[in-house]
Amino acid sequence: MDDSQIRALLEETLSDIDIKMSVIKKNDEYTIEEVHTDTKNTYNETKGSVDTLDKKCNMSCSRKTRSRPLCVFYGMMNIAFVNSCFYCPSTLRKITTNYCSHCNNPICGQHRARSVTLSKDRTL
Repeated sequence: MDDSQIRALLEETLSDIDIKMSVIKKNDEYTIEEVHTDTKNTYNETKGSVDTLDKKCNMSCSRKTRSRPLCVFYGMMNIAFVNSCFYCPSTLRKITTNYCSHCNNPICGQHRARSVTLSKDRTL
């Protein structure tokens, strides 16, 4: 068989498959490469958000249950967890204050100095 017959045979075999393929000859070896069609590219672009959601759902609130409404509720909670990452990103600067347990005000110099001067070997 010559090259044109081998190529024709491979392309005829691949024509039965829905995915479009191309046959390329490199260094006396035939390789089959997938050709991305516009339909497949459009599908991949629109389907990406679902795959991204699956990747980001590493935390799950789901529990074993036989109740279908509870399964739906748990799924909605998982999606809400992911959405909370977008609405309240952790990269925002957080302004926090430490409150003193004695006077219930932001820590003043007097109580802070007292907490800093504790030695490491002293146990409470």
